Amino acid sequence: MAVKTVLHEDVIRAIVDTTHHDPFQVLGAHIVDLAGRKCVAIRAFLPNAVCAQAIDVATNKRFPMQRIHPAGFFEVMVEDRHEVFAYRLATEFGN
Repeated sequence: MAVKTVLHEDVIRAIVDTTHHDPFQVLGAHIVDLAGRKCVAIRAFLPNAVCAQAIDVATNKRFPMQRIHPAGFFEVMVEDRHEVFAYRLATEFGN
């Protein structure tokens, strides 16, 4: 399955190289357009994480995040949401 992302490879590289001028423009929750539909993208840079999930604080629903860069850049597109919502991250580390 192809990873859905609206980010350009150069933006992801700037985050993982820690050279992006405004990382919060990319990281966190944002409304994005995915193939003509609004959804919520949640992104995190977690270099040592094996996997990550975004958890809706209100409903406790979990959204598994995909590693879209081997350095630990994770993202999930929550396609059934059209507004940013409160969330927390659950991460798993190799140790």
